[in-house]
Amino acid sequence: MHSPISKLLVNPSFLRVCALIVCAVFVSMLPDVAYATDETGDAMPYVSYLTKFQKTLEGPVPFAISLVGIVGCGAMLIFGGEISGFLRTMVFLVLVIAVIVQAGSMVRFLGGKESITSHEPSGVPATILRHVA
Repeated sequence: MHSPISKLLVNPSFLRVCALIVCAVFVSMLPDVAYATDETGDAMPYVSYLTKFQKTLEGPVPFAISLVGIVGCGAMLIFGGEISGFLRTMVFLVLVIAVIVQAGSMVRFLGGKESITSHEPSGVPATILRHVA
């Protein structure tokens, strides 16, 4: 008769779970792999495009457009009566996008900071340095 442990060691799903756990432990021991920088410490090439896109979502024009979108979507949902499921989904989609655009402006308006993490001169985010120290 086979012991329960020997049956467990030949079970393919158990072996997959064990391999996943081993990979997760191995990757967690290599935190340098997770940084989104290359060997020289510079940001990846796509970061400049994302920064430019983020800057376009800031300012008075996107703030006003998102405010009009929030008011318009709210009025449509409240006073729209019976609207189709597709149109209702589109209204919710516009509402969510408007809230996302509005959120950054509202945080800055209420006295918050632009970013949660600030970069230290070493290039390592300050939150990582706080967790390490």
